[in-house]
Amino acid sequence: MVKLRNVLFSAITSMAIAIVFHAVSFAYEIGNTISFGQYPFGAAGTTMPIQWQVVEKFSDGSYLLVSNNVIDSIKYNAMRSNVIWANSTLRIWLNSNFYNTAFSDTDKRKIVTSTVQESGNSRYKTETGNSTQDNVFILSEDEMLRYFPNKSQRAVQPTPYAVSKGVSSGAAWYWMRSPGSSSKLASLVTPSGKLDIDGVFVNQKQGGVRVALRMNPNILEKKSEETTIAKANNKQYEEQNTRRRRKTNSADIEVEEVLLSDKTPVKTPTKKLQKSDSLLVNIPVSKIKNPDAIAVIIGVKNYENNVPEVQFALEDANAVRNFVEKAMGYSKENIIYVEDPTKGKMEEIFGNALDYKAMLYDYVKPGKSDVFVYYTGHGAPDQENRTAYFVPKEANPDYIRHSGYSMSTLYENLAKLPARKITVVTDACFSGQTGEGKMIIRNASPLAVSAKIPTTNSSNGKMNVFNASRDTEMASWYTEKNHSLFTYYFLLGLSGAADKDNNKNITTGELNAYLQENVSYWAKRLYHRNQNPMFIGTDSDSIAVFK
Repeated sequence: MVKLRNVLFSAITSMAIAIVFHAVSFAYEIGNTISFGQYPFGAAGTTMPIQWQVVEKFSDGSYLLVSNNVIDSIKYNAMRSNVIWANSTLRIWLNSNFYNTAFSDTDKRKIVTSTVQESGNSRYKTETGNSTQDNVFILSEDEMLRYFPNKSQRAVQPTPYAVSKGVSSGAAWYWMRSPGSSSKLASLVTPSGKLDIDGVFVNQKQGGVRVALRMNPNILEKKSEETTIAKANNKQYEEQNTRRRRKTNSADIEVEEVLLSDKTPVKTPTKKLQKSDSLLVNIPVSKIKNPDAIAVIIGVKNYENNVPEVQFALEDANAVRNFVEKAMGYSKENIIYVEDPTKGKMEEIFGNALDYKAMLYDYVKPGKSDVFVYYTGHGAPDQENRTAYFVPKEANPDYIRHSGYSMSTLYENLAKLPARKITVVTDACFSGQTGEGKMIIRNASPLAVSAKIPTTNSSNGKMNVFNASRDTEMASWYTEKNHSLFTYYFLLGLSGAADKDNNKNITTGELNAYLQENVSYWAKRLYHRNQNPMFIGTDSDSIAVFK
């Protein structure tokens, strides 16, 4: 009888799922409008579901969607320079800030990463570069003509939020992916719907963004069907799984209480935490929001030129992003998150030695914005003068002066920003070695190539700087925690462990003291090496407040 009941239940479930899929298929007919994700819509930033037009159906059950409106205003590129779509500021923003703001984790599972092919400018044959892998993108010239052949279809209204960001009210012009008549220009759609393939300068303000993406609405439904049938066919499934969850949750909670409340160095728990990592469990949420604050979070794991990868760089960067939003009160849309950047990308964000007015400068509200910058990846010294450089993914450490991004330039450009307060956190060593002690500079002695890390800045007291280690020291990994040693304790301190006086106001001085005690201790205990974090700044500044 039980077997018959399960068979009937499976059959009924399959029928229900089939009905749901049929309804989904009907809703996603080409030309229909559907809602997916949420983004600021009103001038005051109130969010609403994003409205999309279905323009193509693919054989795998996914659909190409294009937003019905111009939803924001972003420059195609922060600087007026030769640029292709792959290196553009707009592509970075769409696949980091916009992607993380507009879509929940459930939404993201439905988004299909697209191979974005570059077809170029039909008249000028301007260089376009290689295809890219994007979650979110904008249409090219030929795609615009294919999906919206009439001008009336291409002339769209901006949202009130987009108008508040600078686009024209009424019909607005918006970017296309294709270059203009040169690589310093980008094509656009005019307010009347005409394609302007001569283009405007890539750093032109007031450019609108009409977003496109590929989405499969059936992914989660299929997963749900498989799970439901599996449960129905196993009489003991739920009872066993409940016991398993209780046992697992009990152990994890015990470990978390030790990690997040004890202010002395803790022993490694006997139960190993999963790779999802304890730092992302129960992140403390600040009641004080900082809506004008801007964060730049960079993680460089994968390198070219035979440079070893930085094993936990992306885990560190992702954890920091979550803490900045929740524990420090930053808005999602104000977090610039970049993985494996090139030197060009870093210059687009921070500027260069000649011009500091790049993307970060445009984001800052004078006198209102706090700025938080986090970098994890390799650092390397110039072999002649020992100045310190960050190592972008394509850099050659043997020629780091020419292919790296100068640490001094970063400090100098940040000091020129009209920000209220600036915090810089660098989890990289500048000894020319990896966390395993391997040299990233060929045939060199560690003692000969260690960098001189800047120990002062010209910010007139508004900048606080945390470095993972000193000049000749290596920055260690904490393999057991799936993080670097420094970032692990930096975030553990922000979680409350550094709050020595228990007043729910963690100062830079408290955090520095906590890092000195714990990072130094565990580097010796785990690796028999010295690692002493550096701090330059004011001890009394608040970095996280939980009142």
